[in-house]
Amino acid sequence: MGAMSLEKSTLLKSPSWAFLHTILMGNATLVELAFIDAGIALNCAWKLSSVRSTMEFSDVVTNHTREQFDALSEKVAKLSALVQNGSPENSENMKLSLWD
Repeated sequence: MGAMSLEKSTLLKSPSWAFLHTILMGNATLVELAFIDAGIALNCAWKLSSVRSTMEFSDVVTNHTREQFDALSEKVAKLSALVQNGSPENSENMKLSLWD
């Protein structure tokens, strides 16, 4: 191991690196939400292609809305927890510089 290798725990001890890590995890969560939403939309479109009555249409749209809401609620809860745990208020001595 060279002088440039640092353990993850060492990097996250720095408040500014911890904050950067939180931002990156938030972005990853948003991308994951976009993929989930796209999958739900494609699944809904597939089901709508075989609808034969207004009752079936209503069921497909209702189920689609429920799936979207559940997925969004789960991701918002994860994002909220991530932001609360990684916020500058929770980091001691937050510094503006990335170079400690």
